[in-house]
Amino acid sequence: MRRNFKILVLMLLALPFTMVKGQQAMAGRYRLVLDLHQVKGHPEMIYFWYDAFAGNERVTRVDSAVVKNNLVEFTGMIDEPQEAFLSTKRRLYRGRVNNGDRLSFYLTAGSIRIVPADSLNIYSQTGGSFSEDYRNFQEVKRFYDQQIIVAAIKVSQLDKHRDSLAYHHAAADFNKTEAFYANTICKNWVLEHPSSPVSLLPLRWYAGSVITNPGGVDSAYQSLSDTVKSLPSAMDLKRRVDNVMRSASGREAPLFSMPDTAGKLLYLSDYRGNYVLLDFWASWCAPCRRENPNVAANFRHYRSRNFVVVSVSLDNQSTKEAWLKAIQKDRLQEWPHVSDLKGFNSEAALLYGVQAVPQNFLIDPQGKIIGKNLFGTALSQKLEEVLGAGSGKGL
Repeated sequence: MRRNFKILVLMLLALPFTMVKGQQAMAGRYRLVLDLHQVKGHPEMIYFWYDAFAGNERVTRVDSAVVKNNLVEFTGMIDEPQEAFLSTKRRLYRGRVNNGDRLSFYLTAGSIRIVPADSLNIYSQTGGSFSEDYRNFQEVKRFYDQQIIVAAIKVSQLDKHRDSLAYHHAAADFNKTEAFYANTICKNWVLEHPSSPVSLLPLRWYAGSVITNPGGVDSAYQSLSDTVKSLPSAMDLKRRVDNVMRSASGREAPLFSMPDTAGKLLYLSDYRGNYVLLDFWASWCAPCRRENPNVAANFRHYRSRNFVVVSVSLDNQSTKEAWLKAIQKDRLQEWPHVSDLKGFNSEAALLYGVQAVPQNFLIDPQGKIIGKNLFGTALSQKLEEVLGAGSGKGL
């Protein structure tokens, strides 16, 4: 009994040091050495990249180095651990299929040495915090990636027969497989590893590019340790979740003002008393452009019934002319268009938690959100529900 107590005391004394050490590893200077002695083909150049945050914007940090004596070294500073990539090709590719020309690893502060075998996708690593957690998650991800790839191939093979029952079954299987991975596997991984920053990788998968389950994502986020929750990417995800909750159906629509195509400031509050479809899109977004005729048709059908569209473009300064031309080409001139030309850092996009386009919000005359992401027939059905005979103001 006394011996067990002594061991417990030693463990408790060691705990603060371990926690401090873990916290120190979250940010700082890194030194990465890649040993290519065993790699076939003797690559001459290695490309290195990872994502980071600059303000509220997620950016990709890219570096490259010439191979000397089969060795490559990269050094720098990071604000938090990140999934990083090394490749023999210039193209920054993160797809599921790896042909042996790239590898992914977990970049942390400190010294890391990576030694690939005859190709980059198999390697050994020394140094680096949380690398075991990362490898464990990658094993889980790889298993489900294979299932998702098989399901995606079936869908693509039937792409020319989108009206067929076989296509719909294949698409349903794909969605089911991907949803199980995100909503069950990724969520559970987060809950089981609350003190590991690696949990932010499955948490982002669980959240998705468009957060449809903000309550569930917020619950998983709250399960993380305070240290992990304080990391930049965790705080960004929390901000996104809060914004989505703020713009949920039943909530009051956040107000904003933004310049229109002529530079005149438009206030969303000016449309109080109308049914407003707040439509987020961009000139470069193919699904948005395909949806535009549907938005236009519904506007023309319901505009005499107190209905207006306000389109918010997530174009930026470099695509301003493309935005203006798209309005003309898609024949969208009949309703107001606004943009601060800040892309996904648009004030309106941040307010409404928009991280992908197209997205839309249907706002009632009292300023309450009554519908969200209504596309195709879903939009006309919802408008008929609220604007049908005797059902809405101004009919």
